[in-house]
Amino acid sequence: MTTDDLTRTVRELVAHRIGRPTDEVPPDAPLIGLGVDSLGIVGLIVDLEQHFSVRLPATVITQQMFQSARTVATALRGLAEIR
Repeated sequence: MTTDDLTRTVRELVAHRIGRPTDEVPPDAPLIGLGVDSLGIVGLIVDLEQHFSVRLPATVITQQMFQSARTVATALRGLAEIR
């Protein structure tokens, strides 16, 4: 799965979580600016783990990871299970 594919999937998951169409979630838009708060991040972590059937290690769950859909996808790309 490419980073672009991952980014598209993350955008879809974020859009679903915030109740917006995917096209309203630009890849580089700050998630906080889209209305994703700390509880939304926790929910997104659950969504990502379920969608990709992986467990996100605590070492990758950082504030930097959740800056945008693209930064989430880039962090996910680093997980061997998703390659």
